[in-house]
Amino acid sequence: DKLCNPGSVFFPAFRVNRTSERKEVMVAMYKLFAFLNASLGNITRDQEELNPTAKELLDRLHNTTKTTRGLISNLTCLLCKNYNVFQVDVSYGESSKGKSAFKKKQQGCQELRKYVQGI
Repeated sequence: DKLCNPGSVFFPAFRVNRTSERKEVMVAMYKLFAFLNASLGNITRDQEELNPTAKELLDRLHNTTKTTRGLISNLTCLLCKNYNVFQVDVSYGESSKGKSAFKKKQQGCQELRKYVQGI
């Protein structure tokens, strides 16, 4: 539907393929998961405000965020140990703080759809 169309949502580029060097793939994955983690943080905060009794949804969001943090931690270790990469420049999406309830829901929906398209 048009309200949840992710076309205008920023998402970090993931321009790697089978011929890309492993280091390049790891850096791209780190950027992707750092962005996703920030987006999940926004979505979780918004859902805690908008749907405080939706325990199952909130549990899933918290678990997904924990998993994403674990992936970021593993990628950090891999990049540091195997490639001497100690810092990666990352981009974070737009914050939903201060937006209307409708805009928060719309942004969360768009970001999740964009993520699904990305994978």
